[in-house]
Amino acid sequence: MDLEQHTIAKHWTEDSRKAYLAFSARLMKSEPLTVEIGSSGMSFYKQTQRGRSDLGFADFRVDSFEGRLNVTAALRAIRKAVTPDTQIKGGKVWHSLHFPFVRAQSIADVFATNIVAKVK
Repeated sequence: MDLEQHTIAKHWTEDSRKAYLAFSARLMKSEPLTVEIGSSGMSFYKQTQRGRSDLGFADFRVDSFEGRLNVTAALRAIRKAVTPDTQIKGGKVWHSLHFPFVRAQSIADVFATNIVAKVK
């Protein structure tokens, strides 16, 4: 994926691009996801029989998981799995993880295990 050609990613630092690519490759290691680039970011989608679930680059849209994922249990597991230098910020619609770039692959593993694999 050539991130220098994308509207948003072309403004990222080289470290940001590397972190995204590492995150993306690791997240989709065991399960393919759809990647879309919108006006405000890049998103990963898992299509299920009940609809589409929306994951961003280390964030996720809570309402898109309604009936497909126990978000409370997923957040509890994520909190246990991440290191102290990772912050989880929750809002009404989006929850996001903020972490050092060196943690991109481990955060992708956390997402893959506690969100992607659990979505029905």
